[in-house]
Amino acid sequence: MFAFTNNCTFFWYFVSKVVIGIPSEIQRLEIIKAHTKTLPLGSDVDLSKLAEITIGYVGADLASLCREASLTSVKGALNMNAEKSWPSDYQGK
Repeated sequence: MFAFTNNCTFFWYFVSKVVIGIPSEIQRLEIIKAHTKTLPLGSDVDLSKLAEITIGYVGADLASLCREASLTSVKGALNMNAEKSWPSDYQGK
């Protein structure tokens, strides 16, 4: 007597490779604009110059760059406000 069991489960994976190239300067500028559209930018910020000097950056790199720049700006503003709000002779007690 033969018994057939279904003990083995086979998984078939279809592997596909998607190649996305490095964005051009114009594409980098559009990515930077998308990530900075809700941020208040100073008058001295030149997004086209930033796109020009970020050769080899992809979308995730540019997003990280914008995020870090905004965090650095906020930290600088908080430090500047903290220095102005405490008297110079404050001992912190």
